[in-house]
Amino acid sequence: MSADDIPYVFLAFLVAAFLKVITGLGFATICLPILSLFLDPRIGIPFVIFPSLMSNVLVMGRVRDLDQALSRFWPLYLFTIPGLFVGVELLRQVDNIVSRTSLHLILVLFSYTDRMGLYSNSQVCR
Repeated sequence: MSADDIPYVFLAFLVAAFLKVITGLGFATICLPILSLFLDPRIGIPFVIFPSLMSNVLVMGRVRDLDQALSRFWPLYLFTIPGLFVGVELLRQVDNIVSRTSLHLILVLFSYTDRMGLYSNSQVCR
């Protein structure tokens, strides 16, 4: 990453934070695709992890029944660490074009399934 990329990183963070507040979409869901337009995803992902985790911790702190939220999402927390190691290893081994294409295809698929109602929060949060 060069010094010329720093304004783009700040702009991506600003746009993602603004849209997260307005739409409720996840910070990483918005910020990472913007960053990947001008940065290698292997560089962009570490920039997104910390602010995303911090915003999730702040939201968890506001939950009225934290025990219920923890018991509902324990599989997510359990597989976060192994998933992180697998993801880092995959990023180290794949080409930049493959990682960008995969990221964009996954986001398009996610958007399509959400738009078509194939995925519902009520099904996940039982």
